[in-house]
Amino acid sequence: MQNASLQSITESASLVKLKQKKGLFIDFDDTIVDYDISANKALEDILKDQNIAPERFEFIKRDYEKINNSLWPKLEKGEMTIDQIRMKRFEILIANHALSGVPLKMDRDYLDAFVIHTKTDDMLHEKLVRIREKGLKISILTNGIKDVQHRRVERNGLLPLIDLLVTSEDIGKAKPAPDMFFHALDKLQLKKTEVLMIGDSLHSDIKGSQNAGIESVLVLNGRNFEDLRETALDCLPDYTSDSLNSFLDDFLNII
Repeated sequence: MQNASLQSITESASLVKLKQKKGLFIDFDDTIVDYDISANKALEDILKDQNIAPERFEFIKRDYEKINNSLWPKLEKGEMTIDQIRMKRFEILIANHALSGVPLKMDRDYLDAFVIHTKTDDMLHEKLVRIREKGLKISILTNGIKDVQHRRVERNGLLPLIDLLVTSEDIGKAKPAPDMFFHALDKLQLKKTEVLMIGDSLHSDIKGSQNAGIESVLVLNGRNFEDLRETALDCLPDYTSDSLNSFLDDFLNII
């Protein structure tokens, strides 16, 4: 789970630090669940309702992804609110493809489908149970929409497996601001040194954990770390792992 330039999980100093952890903070989208699968299926449902020809689906989905990906970083920078993003993304999509409908209604329909299509891994559930049986606390920290994230977590049976779910809407600031991390530390009565943050984003999860003074694990999800690090030299993780499941396997062997 390590890169040569990072701390190795097998180094004695790392083993000591990891054994001392009393809590895990975990990102949700693209860490616990595959965001793209849920989003693509939800958008297909919307396009079917619009009677769009199936051969246009991929083109419109690529455009939506481009629009959506251009807007969410503005939340991290404090330039837009979640409500503004929800309105704007479908406002642009409707205009670009001559779709019918009201942006916020389309967004609500999309999010309802998004919740339905969110799936988690049974193996992950088992590992979370084992971690909590060892006395560790678990919190999900997400920049996603509060109502939607709560529904997705609950629908997938994760609520009984965690101690806390915190969204950027709860706090009023998104990762990489440290506020969400501090809130979770306070609620769970943990110290910075007792927690490990696990996420897929250098710019929000890893930078946010650095801002809060918390060690971090970057999950690669098939990406090359050396390519990623060139885009964010100021927010490198303490550890890397192929996936959340892979990290939890290693972590359970240590604690």
